Amino acid sequence: MRKMRTFEVRVGSSLLYGPVVISDPLLACPLTVAAGRVRAAKDGDESTYFVSGWGTTVEQALQGCLYEADETYFAQVIPERRIHRSCADAIHGRVVEPPGILLFSEEQYGRREVGKRKPRNMVPARWDRSAPEDWILSDDKLSTGQAWVPARLCFLGYDPGGKKSSLPAADSNGLALGINPEDAAMSALLELIERDATSIWWYNRLILPRIDPKSMASDTVTLYEDWLRHRGRELRLLRLTLDLAVPIVAAISSDSSGRCPAMGFAAGASWSAAATRALGELAQCEANLALLSQQAQQQGTTRFTPGARQLYRWHQETDLGLCPYLQGGNSGLAADKSTLDYASCVKLCQERNLGVFAVILMQDEQRSLVRIFAPGLRSTKPRFGPGRLYSVPGVLGLTPAGSICRDPFPF
Repeated sequence: MRKMRTFEVRVGSSLLYGPVVISDPLLACPLTVAAGRVRAAKDGDESTYFVSGWGTTVEQALQGCLYEADETYFAQVIPERRIHRSCADAIHGRVVEPPGILLFSEEQYGRREVGKRKPRNMVPARWDRSAPEDWILSDDKLSTGQAWVPARLCFLGYDPGGKKSSLPAADSNGLALGINPEDAAMSALLELIERDATSIWWYNRLILPRIDPKSMASDTVTLYEDWLRHRGRELRLLRLTLDLAVPIVAAISSDSSGRCPAMGFAAGASWSAAATRALGELAQCEANLALLSQQAQQQGTTRFTPGARQLYRWHQETDLGLCPYLQGGNSGLAADKSTLDYASCVKLCQERNLGVFAVILMQDEQRSLVRIFAPGLRSTKPRFGPGRLYSVPGVLGLTPAGSICRDPFPF
């Protein structure tokens, strides 16, 4: 596990504040990770947001971290004039209702009183169409149709609405910053497609094909695999693409015995792009685990957040030798064709009867922040309502390991 060093830094704007943690360049890793904190956008809000970035240099990692910081900060800024409060029954026009986004099962709703003690995966109250809610209109140019979507699921730090709320707090799934609205929308939609495939793979324990890292047209992949090997670790790339023909890669590392794993996932317009981004996510996971390991050795795990405790426990207890789905099956072909753009990704969703709804949260001359909803695509959170989680493996002739696994995704 790599070492970390800490120092104060200001990058570009004042949204980031130290200490910022940087993976140690002296270890000669081809990927550098930067992580920091972001202040809350609202006065009096003491919430702390953590962000990270990666790159082949310290400067690129810091810039990536700043990009994530801007995304997180501006996703908290609510354009009050665009918010419409109404019950769904009274809205004129199409409404994207939360159940199709959240995908909780009836069993989960029925056991809600038990689950409420676990805020990380808390089950909200059942959706009530007659209850007032805040809505915001999607962008008709980036969406398959204009519709009202739940504002509480768009913005970070939105008023949670109390214990009786039928909406959980928004997360970063489907949220992206880009140089223009279409660029941001592309990143956000790719993330939704990747999370959907990852969820179906994880909870069904599907054994999917491995990809030979040497087949990727990426120097970063080759260098990172060699670096891991010299440190006694192995790299596995899995092809997670299912029925939506978008390159999706899982990058999984472990020691030579299959223990102490880490993971990263990404979708891309090409296989090499997806593999490179997955390695960047893997590097961030490894850096996070390095920090958690340091803290566990020095102070124990009592101060870990629930998410950190879940990730660290999975890292400590998992043995790839006992998890065929983490090892992957026979190597599959990954022809590298860079033909995907936002319009083609939307078309792929429409062919599977999946609508796409984009909300431009912020836009200026240099950047745009977009939130995408695609009802029916799943997040990696443990949500077991009907839909693609159950249907896609059968359509593709894939055999789940058994009944749906209930172990939450580790991060």
